[in-house]
Amino acid sequence: MALDRGFSPADVLPDLPTVFGGSEAYVPSNFNNRFNGPVRLRVALASSLNIPAVYTLERLGVGAFEDYLAKLGFDSIKETMGTHGTGLALGNAEVSLEEMVRAFSSFPRGGSPATLTWFEGEKPPPSLPLMSPYAAWIIADILSDKASRFVGFGPAPTLATPFAAMFKTGTANQFQHIWALGATKRFTVGVWMGNFSGETVIGSTGSSIPARIAARLLAAMEQQAGPVQGKADNAGSAETKGNFSANPAGPPPPGTVEVRICALSGMAAGPYCTGLVREWVRSDHVPPPCTWHQPAGLFYPPEYRSWLAERFRSGAVRNEGNGRIRIPVSGSVFYMDPSLPPDAQALRIETSGFGQDALVYADGVLAGSLNYAGVFALPLSPGSHTVLVEDPGGASASVNIEVRRAASALSGR
Repeated sequence: MALDRGFSPADVLPDLPTVFGGSEAYVPSNFNNRFNGPVRLRVALASSLNIPAVYTLERLGVGAFEDYLAKLGFDSIKETMGTHGTGLALGNAEVSLEEMVRAFSSFPRGGSPATLTWFEGEKPPPSLPLMSPYAAWIIADILSDKASRFVGFGPAPTLATPFAAMFKTGTANQFQHIWALGATKRFTVGVWMGNFSGETVIGSTGSSIPARIAARLLAAMEQQAGPVQGKADNAGSAETKGNFSANPAGPPPPGTVEVRICALSGMAAGPYCTGLVREWVRSDHVPPPCTWHQPAGLFYPPEYRSWLAERFRSGAVRNEGNGRIRIPVSGSVFYMDPSLPPDAQALRIETSGFGQDALVYADGVLAGSLNYAGVFALPLSPGSHTVLVEDPGGASASVNIEVRRAASALSGR
């Protein structure tokens, strides 16, 4: 959906601590509790990073995504339309394995999901494409890309098949469900492992177990079916070149071009970029030259200031003069922990885009200044508060929050 609405696999998504929503704040994390900073869409999807997924859905709109899933055959979503938040990006809705398998089959089939049949001899009706050939092809390419999944899964030997195949794995609800989807050009399989009592299946991520089953099923079916007869369904475009033997969807569709991009910024490779990779984008969506790598060094966008400073990573941040408060979100409600002394509780104010010597005000009273990472710890006190941050250059931003006392210890923020 994102790819058909202008996103590119080279686009950079922020994998940063982020608050989504308003008073019902949602703070997702990755399965390994790490934040990777700027991550290209390709890497974020292949490595199953949670925060970039929620970030993308927030920009597409939950309602529009519900409609999209319904068109893909998720009848379960139709029954609960309008009840999901941005957590839908991570699967906070109940769907069936049948629905997931049917939708997953779209990618190696040019965007047309397979129509499932249940009786021998039954002929399935033809299905119409529900996404562009490019979107379907690039998803198949990403989910069969061993290098891009390394951030999340390492070498992942379970997914290393001798034939072109794509995979997606996942866990849900404290490992009550572990599952895997796999597909080749001809076959799509889905494996769910769990129990009907809702007990934990395994005390770790464990999605490699159903992935191993999915890979073996595909291998058995491919062997039984024999070699593919005839030529590939898609001869690709004269604009493209390269070996696509790992992509179950085959060569890219017409209108797709190969570009060399900066591995960090996702922009077209420039003379100062230190890491280059290739990417396949629409011919009308070629990225501009990299602006992160300059003769004077490496400069990140302002939202990465705190992430950059946390572990003394190399690089600097561009001061664009458009300061904003990333955390907290205006309208958020916070609860004080009664088990801790009031003077030991503080709210993390995280900003981006402010210059040096930026000051923090709480209800019009000077509270202090941002540190080198653009962060300030604001002491908590019950009531409604306005937090204002401004710097000598004229950049300013403010948020309104509420702090409440809690009868018992609450971890929600």
